[in-house]
Amino acid sequence: MEKVSDKILKRVYLLGAMIALFSILIIVRVISIQYVHGEKWRSAVGDRIYERVYPAARGSILSEEGDVLAESQPFYYLSIDPALIDRTEDGYQARFDSLTEMLSAEFGEGGRFSQEYFADKIGFALDSGWQYLRVVNRLVDYSTFEKVNNWPILRNSAYSGGLLEEKLNNRRHYPFDNLARITLGLLDSKQDSIPLRGLEFAFHDYLRGQDGRYLVQRMPGGFEKPLEIRYQDQDGADVVTTLNVEMQDIVEEALQKGVKRHNANFGVALLMEVETGEIKALANYPENENRVITFRFEPGSTFKLASVLALFEDRYVHPADSIETGDGTLQFYDRVMRDHIKMGKITLYDAFRHSSNVAISKLVDHYYKDKLQNWFKHLENFGLTKKTMQRKHLVGERQPIITRPSDGNEWNGTTLPWMSIGYNTQLTPLQICAFYNAVANNGKYMEPMLVREIRQNSQTVERFEPNVLHEQIASERSIRIARKFMEGVVKEGTASNIKSEKFKYAGKTGTTKKFIDSLQIWGNIYQASFAGYFPADTPRYTCYIMVDEPRNGAYYGSNVAAPIFDEIAQSIHAADLEMVPWFAATSPGDVPLPHTRIVHQQNASRVYRELDTTIPREAEGIYVRMGEKNGAMEFRSAPLDPEKVPNVNGMSSRDALALLEGLGLRTKLIGHGKVANQSIKPGTRITPDTMIELKLR
Repeated sequence: MEKVSDKILKRVYLLGAMIALFSILIIVRVISIQYVHGEKWRSAVGDRIYERVYPAARGSILSEEGDVLAESQPFYYLSIDPALIDRTEDGYQARFDSLTEMLSAEFGEGGRFSQEYFADKIGFALDSGWQYLRVVNRLVDYSTFEKVNNWPILRNSAYSGGLLEEKLNNRRHYPFDNLARITLGLLDSKQDSIPLRGLEFAFHDYLRGQDGRYLVQRMPGGFEKPLEIRYQDQDGADVVTTLNVEMQDIVEEALQKGVKRHNANFGVALLMEVETGEIKALANYPENENRVITFRFEPGSTFKLASVLALFEDRYVHPADSIETGDGTLQFYDRVMRDHIKMGKITLYDAFRHSSNVAISKLVDHYYKDKLQNWFKHLENFGLTKKTMQRKHLVGERQPIITRPSDGNEWNGTTLPWMSIGYNTQLTPLQICAFYNAVANNGKYMEPMLVREIRQNSQTVERFEPNVLHEQIASERSIRIARKFMEGVVKEGTASNIKSEKFKYAGKTGTTKKFIDSLQIWGNIYQASFAGYFPADTPRYTCYIMVDEPRNGAYYGSNVAAPIFDEIAQSIHAADLEMVPWFAATSPGDVPLPHTRIVHQQNASRVYRELDTTIPREAEGIYVRMGEKNGAMEFRSAPLDPEKVPNVNGMSSRDALALLEGLGLRTKLIGHGKVANQSIKPGTRITPDTMIELKLR
């Protein structure tokens, strides 16, 4: 083997030493950067590159029919990275000119920002080597962002074309304006991800989604440039309620008119489906608090239903039993019970339908003053001692207050008589309505429910079924008598002023004198109420109305609250096909056929199916016109020009909204119901981002 020369060895050793020395210098430098000057460099980088939370789109809240009651709309900044734009591509200048022209047309604001303005702005950023440019200084919605994303140069940008996905926040949008707003809930005015009350609060864990996390770089001027997506934001789930838009509108309008008519402090109204306990409408006016669940008050004579039901259950009385009420006064220790009129000797049926305080209190005191345990057991069975909403579809329902002997000085010889007519007891409107609903439901007490299901990407992830809290609050016999008593109240009693010729009501009026805490006296101020259901023969809906401190001379439940109930019942009866006499009494072939100008074909077919009427033959297109041929209705094609505003008068708000927004128009709804007027005439050419107002009635 040939020996390696000393010169070569020396070179190898020298090279090795140099490599070792270089490695040592690198290690020293790393240690210096990491530990000696680490805080300085981390601070510098930390000021420029950091992680930012991008809020997820909050889930929508929907009506029972799928109408959007609340939705979140994301908003973006239009920003580009000029360094990503390739100016060497063929046809670049033509595409650049098109881009700046489109920017000027979209964001020019009456010519203030011309094509030259945008060309100079972007051109300067390109020439200066900028990596971030805010194209416009205002936020844009998702549809605008998507539109710009498909413009020349920026087309289909995943940063490759330069457009940066800089989503700032989401804003809550209410397509039906203030409809059911207090029930839907409130969000913090600065951050729509922070719920304060209502369904937004109760179902926040479902609605909020999962926020995204983006790595961003702070640019000169304080702007942020997105660098990469760490965690993609995930939209929240949708909450499908039991609310019916049409019924909610009816209830809100009737309540508002009633409160204004009587110059009252406020009013509440609640509409519940008898069989399921589903809340179809819930209204407060003015709408600054959801008093349906938070306001406790003495229910007055509407509580007399519980009193007579207890007496029937223990078989202490018979409907035809006579009670002596004398001159309409009765002494209980140091207090005098009074009737509003002198009735003398009357039957129990008459006592209830004419709301005799003396008769009811006399019976309850006689039979239960030595059997208080039985009395309170009945109230418990009636569901009047606990909260009604176990599943907390709304957070904030208050516990009933029922005065008991264990309450010390609060209980005395007058407590039970006054409790029997609705005093010494505090309940919420929801709790009173649920009790009456149980009587309408032949004794089955349903838990009030406001939400049907939770959906994620149109898939049901959780469903809420009707829930029975008490299978039978009283015997069938007692319930049957109580229902006849309530029919008598409307037929020939205190609520005979609201008798309907089309169908029967059943219910009970209530007039409560309010206690003035500051003066410690019962003042001449009142709360008027009415609780009932309709139709009386086959109850479908239970409705409760309460108006606080009515003025203008009227304060009885019969002439303040009952007329509001009547207006609601009449309107719902007219709108609900299953309750309309001609629908129930005629054969399918005799049913009048619906006719309107233009309809959503699939929805129209569903209506014909519900009417059990021959469905017209399918025509071409999603939206069709209605026509008549040989006495039968038919669908006819209704070609829509995508560049012109269609005629949506007469359409439902839901169909009109879908049609117009599908054509790229921004839509604002005013009022509720069907389209009565549109702000832009049919046939007008559509321009980008056009706003059209629809007046509904």
